[in-house]
Amino acid sequence: MNTSDFIIIGGGAAGMSIAAAAKRARKDWRVLVVEAGGYVSYAQCGIPFYIDGRTKSIDDLVVLTPEQALNKKGVEVLIKHRVEAIDVKSHKISVMDLNRERKFELGYKKLAIATGALPIFPDVSGIDAKGVFTVRSLESAQALKQYIAENNPKNAVVIGAGFVGIEMAESLTMLGIKTSVVEMLPTVLGLYDTQMRDAVIAEGERHNVSFHLENSISAIETKNSKVIAVHTANGAIPADIVIMSAGIRPNVDIAKSIGLELGANGAIYVDLHGHTSTPAIYSAGDCAQVRDLVTGKWVWTPLGTVANRQGRAIGYSIAGKITQFKGIVRAAITKFFDLGIAIVGAPKTDIEKIGWQTKEVTIKSISSSHYYPDYKPVWVHLYADSKTGRLLGGQYVGPAGSAKRFDIIVAAVANRCIAEDIAYLDIPYAPPFGTVWDPINIAASKLSK
Repeated sequence: MNTSDFIIIGGGAAGMSIAAAAKRARKDWRVLVVEAGGYVSYAQCGIPFYIDGRTKSIDDLVVLTPEQALNKKGVEVLIKHRVEAIDVKSHKISVMDLNRERKFELGYKKLAIATGALPIFPDVSGIDAKGVFTVRSLESAQALKQYIAENNPKNAVVIGAGFVGIEMAESLTMLGIKTSVVEMLPTVLGLYDTQMRDAVIAEGERHNVSFHLENSISAIETKNSKVIAVHTANGAIPADIVIMSAGIRPNVDIAKSIGLELGANGAIYVDLHGHTSTPAIYSAGDCAQVRDLVTGKWVWTPLGTVANRQGRAIGYSIAGKITQFKGIVRAAITKFFDLGIAIVGAPKTDIEKIGWQTKEVTIKSISSSHYYPDYKPVWVHLYADSKTGRLLGGQYVGPAGSAKRFDIIVAAVANRCIAEDIAYLDIPYAPPFGTVWDPINIAASKLSK
């Protein structure tokens, strides 16, 4: 039986980060990644840009091919190979070669599970109709792009107003498809302030995207097996194509089959070094929990940035090189047409669960000095612990080119700054970039009072 020092189940951001770090630290190890899909390392966040043509080729989203992984990283890769079982006692896995339809076994000394996440589908009729898509892989992206080219859809419905949902709404609209977004919650992207939410909605409507908030789908209507409408609690919406982005869940089927303990949100229990509840088995990425630096609690945060950072730290740790990875602050950013939206910190619901009381503030300012051409409105929302003033998180909406200013809040939250620290922070100023007192200074100053 073929045996490797270290086998990783699943490629992607976490799997390849684990593999590359472990091999870098232990050049003598044989490191093998087993991936069920046809790609092992790719930019999933770039899929919307491939759909609308801003990214010209699917190959532009491929970070590493199996051949490049071996030549550049020293990591062996098997694509289109699915791990079907793990024998913990004998340290071996059963693998199905999906191309040849044959099974074989591989031995391991150490094993990591990086199986990612799976989309959640509402339990409604018509969910399997032609024209209903998710965008979780390059294969699904190719299928979606081909369907658009062959069917020339006029109307689209996106289910879910999270990051993937609004990014896909933008992409479909850029292709001339009238797009509606259906969301169960009364907001988009989890924005707390109604002014900020309304700014995002107005930006969508300016580009022919309509939002249907506090709404849910009840059925997908079909004709000749193709989707023609989405039925919601508030009526039917015409649809030639549907994008399901209503949420995802950790892919823990293989982990459950060997009795691994599950943690936050049903993800695999791990510590900061990636240890699971079974010796010699590790995990990271969208299938595993991660520590939140704000609350100190273990959470499930399925983001590519998290998977990369956690995966690299755990890969090094497995190989005997301990890093300074302590956890995450839950930061995300996106662009919606001409707007940039950034979100940092533990959700207020998580903070309330542990009994903390918060104070919060929202301010509206401008993106550049009032005398500089084409200044635009920006909104900054910050919240802090009401007793200590410790900054716990915030949200930002403004011109797309200005949103990276909110990275300041990532550092502030991670380093447990108080609001007054940020009120007097020496943020660089020039008229094209902001105001003498930056919007972040202004919000923090108001919060500290």
